[in-house]
Amino acid sequence: MIIVDDNSTDETENVVTEFIKRNDNIRLIKNARNIKGPGAARNTGIEASKGKYIAFLDSDDWWENEHLKDCISILEKDKKIGIVFSECRYLNNEKVINESFFKETTILNEIPFEIFNYNPLCRRFTENIFGYLLKEYLIPIQSSVFRKELLDKYRFSEDIQIGEDRHLVIRISKEEEIDICFLGKVGCNILCHGGNIANENKDIPKTFNESLKVWIDLKSRYRYEISKKERRQINFNISNTYFGIGYYYFKEKNMFNLARDYYLKSLIYRFNFKLLKSFLISCFLPKNWIVRHFDKKYNRNR
Repeated sequence: MIIVDDNSTDETENVVTEFIKRNDNIRLIKNARNIKGPGAARNTGIEASKGKYIAFLDSDDWWENEHLKDCISILEKDKKIGIVFSECRYLNNEKVINESFFKETTILNEIPFEIFNYNPLCRRFTENIFGYLLKEYLIPIQSSVFRKELLDKYRFSEDIQIGEDRHLVIRISKEEEIDICFLGKVGCNILCHGGNIANENKDIPKTFNESLKVWIDLKSRYRYEISKKERRQINFNISNTYFGIGYYYFKEKNMFNLARDYYLKSLIYRFNFKLLKSFLISCFLPKNWIVRHFDKKYNRNR
């Protein structure tokens, strides 16, 4: 077990040191400064690892007792399998807020699969899932187990602070001829609270901009290697992200000129009448009228 302490301010170092005294299979790596985010910490762990398989777990999440055993047993059966991921449960403190992540992920049921011979709960996808991964977040890093030899060729982007895990898995699915399996039982418990990286980031435009980094990099990286359908999906994702930023400035900040700029960027990547309507409203309607309109709409819905 490798624990990367990414400049924590709690008692992590002291607690882990006590465990190390009782178990020499635990190794602590302490980063001096947290400047690169979760991708850099995970890369540190990859580079230090020596085993056959790698799994990642954030400090506030936990695996079910049999999770690693279940996933590794699947990987051991067939060397063509490169990644196994499982169902996740989401909690807020002690309260379960989502018992099944994948019940709300419709894309999973669209992917052709076969039942893995050695485990009836395991789906083995029978076609490349690159295109599906462009549509929805599908493979939670916390519940995934990778072959070490696979991650020897890849690293998390340290320039992306949110979505770096999705970015990594999409790249792997595009470039590697591997099988990927989904284990249909809860293997990981994910704690949602204010201390999570994504939750503690109150700068909404920054969160959107991190998402933009994912899609713009993928579009550039695979410009000549993707189909028209895949290119349209990436453009759709970029357009939606720009629209989200514009809508935030429009509705939450009343910054209509800035909203208009983002609506225009959204239209450049994907034209439709909803985007055009938002752009025209931000351009031509009086600001005071727009504010009163949203205030009345908000009061009606209260």
